[in-house]
Amino acid sequence: MLIDFVQHWCAEAALPMAAAFPFEVALEEVCMNVIMHGTRDSGSPPELSVSLSLEGNTVTMVIEDDGVAFDPLVVAAPDIDTPVEEREIGGLGVFLVRELMDDVSYAHTGSHNRLTMCKAVT
Repeated sequence: MLIDFVQHWCAEAALPMAAAFPFEVALEEVCMNVIMHGTRDSGSPPELSVSLSLEGNTVTMVIEDDGVAFDPLVVAAPDIDTPVEEREIGGLGVFLVRELMDDVSYAHTGSHNRLTMCKAVT
């Protein structure tokens, strides 16, 4: 469903399907983190909204949620040189997002997290 959303948007924006891949990965990783870790004490899952826009040759994806405040940009990069069985669990998704995107920024306003990711496409 998330991948379909990105692919449909890219098609509507007349972008090559290859341009969708980094946004598909980032959207899935961020949404899974919000769903798994963003639930407040009330137990109700966070509400998410996603928007995509194209300005010039830059695609911007914004994911907003009303879950627990969390800045993924403060997460230390995992040591990818350490064997998998010796690594701490977690952190690879955030690492992938940072690697795939040209720019990633985070803001927390009121009760909402806002993650903005930009990438130039050709």
